[in-house]
Amino acid sequence: MSDTTRDTKNAATDASVETLQPTDHALLEWEAIFDNAAVGISFTRGGAILRCNARAAAILGYVPQELVGASVLVIHPSRDSYERMNLEAARTLATGGTFETNCQFKHKDGSLVWCRVCAKGVNRERRERGTVWIIEDISTARAVQEQLRGTLREFQALFSNASVGILYTSARKIQRFNPRFAEMFGFTGDDGIGQPGRILYRSDEEYAEVGRLAGPSLSQGKPFRHELYMRHQNGGDFWANLIGYVADPQDPMRGTWWIVEDRSAFKQAEQALQRNYGELKAAHEQLATAHAQLLHAEKMASIGQLAAGVAHEINNPIGFITSNVGSLGRYIGDLFSLLSAYERAVAQVSLPAQAEREIAAAREAADIDYLREDAPDLLRESLEGLDRVRRIVQDLKDFSRVNESEWQMADLNAGVQSTLNMASSELRGKAQVALALGELPLVHCNPGQINQVLMNLLLNAGQAVGREGAITIRSGLDGEWAWVEVEDNGCGIAPDIQARIFDPFFTTKPVGQGTGLGLTIAYGIVNRHGGRLDVRSTPGAGSSFRIWLPVAGAAPTSSRGSAPIASP
Repeated sequence: MSDTTRDTKNAATDASVETLQPTDHALLEWEAIFDNAAVGISFTRGGAILRCNARAAAILGYVPQELVGASVLVIHPSRDSYERMNLEAARTLATGGTFETNCQFKHKDGSLVWCRVCAKGVNRERRERGTVWIIEDISTARAVQEQLRGTLREFQALFSNASVGILYTSARKIQRFNPRFAEMFGFTGDDGIGQPGRILYRSDEEYAEVGRLAGPSLSQGKPFRHELYMRHQNGGDFWANLIGYVADPQDPMRGTWWIVEDRSAFKQAEQALQRNYGELKAAHEQLATAHAQLLHAEKMASIGQLAAGVAHEINNPIGFITSNVGSLGRYIGDLFSLLSAYERAVAQVSLPAQAEREIAAAREAADIDYLREDAPDLLRESLEGLDRVRRIVQDLKDFSRVNESEWQMADLNAGVQSTLNMASSELRGKAQVALALGELPLVHCNPGQINQVLMNLLLNAGQAVGREGAITIRSGLDGEWAWVEVEDNGCGIAPDIQARIFDPFFTTKPVGQGTGLGLTIAYGIVNRHGGRLDVRSTPGAGSSFRIWLPVAGAAPTSSRGSAPIASP
């Protein structure tokens, strides 16, 4: 053989080796995948297990060597179950499809294991070539699923038998309610399903008010609670405690669960208490008349004016606080009665010395006798304090009406002009007002509320400058934000006071000249519009308040007076 022929033959042999090596590597890789797969893999033919990986054997409590060569009947609960599954699989595999099912296999210890099975024939035309099976243990998943079903059954039982009304709303419509809710509102069967939530309220205003109050809490995934009159389908009404929870805190608009408790009896008791309060108030007024001789007449008149205004606005919260304090008094009385019963029972039995010492020490530490004397006094004083709180100024009512007009595209500069016209009599003789209004687009807002904020800032500026002062009103546009600024050259605000000017009831004005609520309400209005209220002030040089509002209006999740995001 020539050298050329030998070299040619050796080259062919080397090429053949190089061709086979990738195949060998692939086989090794597939072998590794088969042996280390996280799911069970087995190969069957002729009713026998020819091969299985470690995971398939472990699912059933075996090692692979125990299953290889064994009949598939070993892992089936019975021959019938094997034949049924084999028949179902044959239909699918005969078409070349993949057979999938959930079934039970028999563990080595005799227990049954729920598995997810996927099977595929090696050769569609020749089924005798065998079948590859993928097996996943789903016992834990099925157990969890069964637990969820049990929880759902428990929830359904609670829902159906609850002593309070339970309602689910979505898109402002009634979606579901329990029997107690149907009884409370006079629904028969499912005739309320799909109805608007508005039918549960006495008026559009009350419905909108609940939405306005509930919106800030529910939009943040927080619970909401409120007491109000709700409407029965026969036209009557009843006093209810309304509690709302969003179904999904991550998506507050998805729907809301509402719990409704009929508190008519509590309301009647509260009304009786208010009648008694009226009688006490009349007696108090007689005493106040005598006491007024000892005080300065102007001071008393200012305090009277201050007291008359707030009473109406805080009537509802003070009402349910008063009711709750009364209930608390009864609960404390019940607890003391129970304690007395325990004391009498202990006195009639002989206790170990250690136990007697411990009880005596606990009684002395708690000072039970003092609590019995002091608790009723505390509750009585609290109720008296609540009665006194009712006497706050009427001005609060005017400044709290922040939802009287609708949201619309409004001209802020026109609002400045109209507000300035209304405030002219208050500013006349006090300050010179200069306007520096820039061009503004129409802003989506509640113009009545924004005008109220401007009025408050103007009046504050007029009081700050005194006589011969100057007030400048400016407006402008910064990107997607419009702003209006009220600046004065008055006395300014001290740094330690600036941090408190938006706090409710905080005021530096003399008694009778301010409620301490103007800036608080202004801040709340601007905040509900998705804006902010900035303040700059230098003592002795003046102050500047700037209102920032988004031109497009508040974000959809903001709570608006005319568009509550969630009410039943």
